[in-house]
Amino acid sequence: MEFEVIRLLVGGGLILFGRKLFWFFIGAAGFLGGLSAGQSLLDEKPFWYAFIMGAICAVILVMLVKLLKNIAFGIGGFILGAYLANGVLEIMGLELGTLQWLILIAAGAMGAGLLLTLFDWALVILSSTVGALLISQFIPLDPPASQVIFIGLLILGMMIQIRHEKPRGFQKTIPSQIDESLS
Repeated sequence: MEFEVIRLLVGGGLILFGRKLFWFFIGAAGFLGGLSAGQSLLDEKPFWYAFIMGAICAVILVMLVKLLKNIAFGIGGFILGAYLANGVLEIMGLELGTLQWLILIAAGAMGAGLLLTLFDWALVILSSTVGALLISQFIPLDPPASQVIFIGLLILGMMIQIRHEKPRGFQKTIPSQIDESLS
């Protein structure tokens, strides 16, 4: 139950402020990845073991972003792209076996590419999508209803973030632009 509440809070934060709170977005990616891995690997242990693993992963990813911006953006985009694809396959009720791994790798590569080339737009799209996914996974509904909620939250998140400040046009991200957008 603790994991679901955390998903709801992180999802809401990503939908509302994913682009504004860039460090939250990157930290959330590391936290969710570490928490999910911790729950899978530490099945027999108490929840707080997985929570600590998630927190450690969040700190490591944020430190990587500060030190190795473009590499860390690629890693963060890859993690979020794969997490997003896995969640969408789960919501759609698809179990593809080995093919699912190929889809996750391809989605991860697309997430990394998006984040590196279209930084502002990718941040809006990825943070809104992951936030919508986290919230729709929290609500226990059958697939048609959960899919409608997911799409509605995705659109809402993108509208809110674009309305706060319109993302820069389609331009290649360079480190100086990243520094400007983070300050």
